[in-house]
Amino acid sequence: MPSENLRALIKPIATVHRVIWLAFLGAVLVYVYVAYSLFAQKASGGEPLLSNPLTIPFVILSFLAAALAPYVPPLPDSRLRQLIDQPPE
Repeated sequence: MPSENLRALIKPIATVHRVIWLAFLGAVLVYVYVAYSLFAQKASGGEPLLSNPLTIPFVILSFLAAALAPYVPPLPDSRLRQLIDQPPE
């Protein structure tokens, strides 16, 4: 169990981590919307607009990465202490 001092030092890092994760989730949602709107567009002849064939796999991979990000295991306490004990540059 981490000490209170270690928790106080880690809390700002965890906040930054959460903000980055939320920004990533927002970017994925915007990307899914843009990709979906590109596929939903119709060309002037009534046929669907052709897009890059890698768009849908990238959307799926991005969504999976965003959905599984909270389940990434945290660093062990010993590694966190090593990171904190480094002198600032």
